[in-house]
Order: sequence, then structure tokens, then C-alpha cells
Amino acid sequence: MRNYAATGCLRYDMFNMSNIKRQVACLLVLAAMFQGAVLAQTGAKKPGPHFRNAEKEYNDQHYTNAIPLYHASLESGHANDSLAMLHLAACYWRIKRYDSATVFYRRYEKQFTPLYTTHQRLAELLAVQEQYDMAADTYHGLLNDVPLRNEKMLKERWQGFSDPTPFLRDSLDYQIRLLKLNTRQQDFSPQFFRGGLVFVSNRFSKKDDQRKSGWDGLPYANIFWVSDTVNLYAADAIAGVAVYQTNTSLKSNDGVADRTGIDNTIINFNRVSDDYSSDIYHLAKFGDDLNTKYNYGPLCFSANGNKVYFTRNSKKPFEGRYNLEICEAAYSRGAWTNIRVMPFVQPAYDFYHPALSKDGQTLFFCSNKPDGYGGSDVYYISVADNAGDIQRTTPINAGETVNTAGDELFPTIIDGELYYSSDGFAGLGGLDLFKTSLDAKGRWKKPKNLGYPLNTSFDDFGLILDQTKTKGYFTSNRLGSNDIFQFTHSPFVMELSGTVFNDADMHRLDSARILLSMIDGNREEQLDSIFTDRNGKYHFQAKPNRDYRLVAIKEGFLTEEISFPLVAGTRAITELKPLLLAPVNASPALVTKRQQVP
Repeated sequence: MRNYAATGCLRYDMFNMSNIKRQVACLLVLAAMFQGAVLAQTGAKKPGPHFRNAEKEYNDQHYTNAIPLYHASLESGHANDSLAMLHLAACYWRIKRYDSATVFYRRYEKQFTPLYTTHQRLAELLAVQEQYDMAADTYHGLLNDVPLRNEKMLKERWQGFSDPTPFLRDSLDYQIRLLKLNTRQQDFSPQFFRGGLVFVSNRFSKKDDQRKSGWDGLPYANIFWVSDTVNLYAADAIAGVAVYQTNTSLKSNDGVADRTGIDNTIINFNRVSDDYSSDIYHLAKFGDDLNTKYNYGPLCFSANGNKVYFTRNSKKPFEGRYNLEICEAAYSRGAWTNIRVMPFVQPAYDFYHPALSKDGQTLFFCSNKPDGYGGSDVYYISVADNAGDIQRTTPINAGETVNTAGDELFPTIIDGELYYSSDGFAGLGGLDLFKTSLDAKGRWKKPKNLGYPLNTSFDDFGLILDQTKTKGYFTSNRLGSNDIFQFTHSPFVMELSGTVFNDADMHRLDSARILLSMIDGNREEQLDSIFTDRNGKYHFQAKPNRDYRLVAIKEGFLTEEISFPLVAGTRAITELKPLLLAPVNASPALVTKRQQVP
């Protein structure tokens, strides 16, 4: 399965940020004339056989096969060293060996010249390492020097990395637990099905399984099933914290280590039952009909469970590539039958990650076909029984509010809300989880980043929610490989308490109106309005890690207000300083005294 989720990091300190503009000034010209530049750099030498074979594997997206061939080509001294090094770095990027990718992108920029792609990917690698200041500086340099190319995405990434704190403030709302079904391989994209959970994994389904994908060298992906969610076991809770923390470490070796090389023993649990273990050679596949040759991937079901849409590699290659396609199947007499490729699929491009609306009328999916906004976009199409041929074969792009010049992937539709992942909006790095919905005019609202700890500087995607919308599952490679996590959501609030006094005689004031507003930059939003009780007391519930303003109003008194940040702490109740209201007819001395108080 194409793995469009990516992680990895290494410290990147090659560039003096003050020289970014000078180093990337030629990016547009280089991007347009790259092939010619490659030939010019290599003189009259001819490409060697290693390079030609590597290019064939690279173009067929067999990245693990291409890597040793590119290394051999670079060591042989044949032509096309610049293209070999660039594609070698891209291979490591694609298979999520990002530390190695960093080494060769840096080496390429030092030996040849910076490109838009190399600079942008190095910026993302900085973000994964949580070097947000440097990542922001790199994006700002790209934004200044290449303003006409992906300007919106560059600005989003720059702004997000410049100040990631808004994505951290609701961390106490979530409790994260790691499912014990995870293996050293990739486990991802859970979906509910008839009281159980299905998911995708390229684990070895038997100990002597030798089928491997040329994409990443791991076994082909198949669909597995836990028939009852009661049988899902999880590790101890990983509580969200107020301050962003990363509790993974990187093993260093020869300087070309990769994030997937982390010692992942944390996720290899002991057997918990005879047929449900971390080795999971005995965990059932989800029907032999949907687990055959090649990769099978993310899927979704109709509400009654009798229809499935799933991703797989096409059975016939297009120009050497087995592109991804979305298929439909129906459940009948204990088997999935009538499997067919959806009519909107075009063999030249990839179609993947289906998501069905609750009424079964609209299918959302992703594709890299060229009429989008760049990378992979979210599309939707009618699959209703009464839909005409045009409706069934003409997907509609979800638009520029949802899509970016980056990748939009893994959509899910939950009660009319669209959840999906993107690396083109402001976030914490890699793929972040977002949600959006339609407004009253049928337009998509600006997507909201779901924040830490659902999102990290790694890739986070494939979210589902149960019927209560307080519990769900998602995928992240924050521990080194794609793993499925369980989460619960319970909004964390703090109690605000205070008292209003008459400043003239310090008597408590009842029936004073108190307005609570949240301040976000230049925007202020009123949240609540209450009256003080007979003792002049008031109480509010408020989310921590935000800025607030309280305004006290009472007839016959001057209005008074206070502004304050509410920081998450151990105390459940925060007592605010008293609000002192001066009577309108207060003595000049009292008014003067109040005006002098800072």
C-alpha cells in the first residue's frame, strides 16, 4: 500500500538562516531547468547501469529496491550524480527513513544547490525534531523568495511553526492509550464493523510469509479483524499534559539512522490470550475475498455493514505502476461478493482512502489526479442508487478550503463532520488531524486542528469515533512505526470564582452582571453572562491555557474589568482578584484614587 504517512527527524543546522534568501534565490529557475542542470553537472559522462536500474525502480515506486542501486551509482562515479542523490533522498523520504533522507538532502544542497523541494522537506524534518523556530525561518525564507509557488501552504506552515502553542492548550481533554494489537510493522486505519474493529496491517500473517512490497520492503498490507471491541486491550494511559513533551528517543549509529530504527520494544507486548497477542499470527484476516495478491488498505462500510468500499492495488499496471484503486463489494451468504472497481477510477492515477456518509449516499476519497490543488486532495461523489452515470463518474473536489498544495488523506465522515489529515495547514509537523463541516450556505468551514495529544510532530491520521463521540481510535507513528491508539475525550475545565464589592464602603454587591470573554489575538468572543449572588459571588467554568476578560456592570456604578491568562494547574478552582465598582456619584477623591491604581 502506498504509505502517504511520513515521519522522521535529525537535527538540521547546515544553514545560517541569515543566508536563506541568497541560497534559495534561484529556486524557481532551478525547478524549471532541473533536468538541464543535471546534465550540465555531469559533463559528457554516460549514466551507468546502476543509475538506469535505480531510475526504473524509482519510477515504478519500488523505493527499497532503488536505494542500493542509487548508492552503487554514486559510488561508481558515473553520470547523473545530482539526480541520483536527489532521488536517493526522496526514496528515504517515501519509506519514512527520514534521518537518512535528511543526510542526503543536506548532502545534495551542500554539493549541488538548494531546490524548493529539498528546502521544504528539510523544513518539515526540523519540525519533526521540534526545531520549530528553525522550521519557521526556513519556510519564511521560501515564502519570501518563491511567493508565487504554494504561497498559501507556505504561509500556513510558517505561521504554525512560528507559534505552535495554540495546538497544545487542550491537551488535558484527552487520554491516550496504545492498543496491544500493534506490531513492529505498520498497523493503521481502524474502522468499526458489527461490534468489532477492522484495521490494516502489513504484519507477517504467518511466520514464513515472504511476500514483500517494493515500496518499503515490508509484507503486503492486509485487512485484519477483532470481532468484538471488548477484546481490545490497551497499555496504561498516556495522559495529555499541558506542556508539549516528546518521550521518544533516537538511536544514533553511523549518522544515517532512521526513525523506524527506534527500539520499539514498548509496543511488543506479551501474549494476552491464545488467539490475541502482539505476535498476532493467529489474528483473523477480514475475509479471504478481501485479502489476496498485492496490497489491501483503508476501507469503510455502509451503516448496515452489507457494503464495503476498500483500497487496493490495481491488478493491471499502468506504465509499470500498480496504482491504487477503490473497489466496492457486497456481503452475501457469509462472503464478500460482486467486487468491482468504482467507475470514477482512472488507471493513470491513484484513488484511495474511501469514507462513506452515514446515509450511504456520498463517498469521500482521496486522489492525486492532476486537477486538484497539489499533492493528494479530498474528493466526493454520489453513490446513491438513483445517481446517474455522470454523478457516478465525475468526482467533485472538496475545494481549496479543505485542500492545500500538500497532501490531504484519510477522510472520515462522522455526523456530518469531515475528519481528515493534512500536512498543508498550520500544525505541529507531518500529518495533523483536522475537522470541518458545512455552514448554512453549504460551504466548508475553515478546518480546525485537533491539537495535541491527538496530533504531534509525527504523522497522525485515520481517526474514528464511537456513537458517544467521547471515545475513538486513530493512527500515529510517534513511536517509530504506524500504531493504533485508543483515546477518550472529556473536556477539562477549571472553575473561576470571584467577588464584586462596592468600592465606596466595601459591601458585597449582588445582582451585578458579569460578562466573560475569551481573547484570541485581536478577536474577542463573549462566552457567558451571569449575575452575582447575594454574597457578591460569581462562578464560571472556563478552558485553561487561554486569555480572558471579565467585565462587571451594575446600574449606578462605573463599569470595571480585568484581563488575565488562565493557566492549567493542580487547583480545580481559581479565585480571581476582587472587582471593585465605584458608585457613579462617588467622591472625586475616590475616583482619583481609583484612576491612580495600576
